[in-house]
Amino acid sequence: MRRVRLEDGKFHKLNAAYSIGKAELVCRTVSALLGIEVPFYITVDYAGFEQLIDQFGGVTL
Repeated sequence: MRRVRLEDGKFHKLNAAYSIGKAELVCRTVSALLGIEVPFYITVDYAGFEQLIDQFGGVTL
């Protein structure tokens, strides 16, 4: 896994950006890493994820 330098000046796994600075820090970090703008994002909690899957017909296990 690639480590990235976050705004605290330390190297972290990319997924740590969310726990440190929420979605805004993830967007800024990905933008800086890839050199592209991330103009939008979506956050979904577990219940919302279940509802989203159900809207698409569910998942058979």
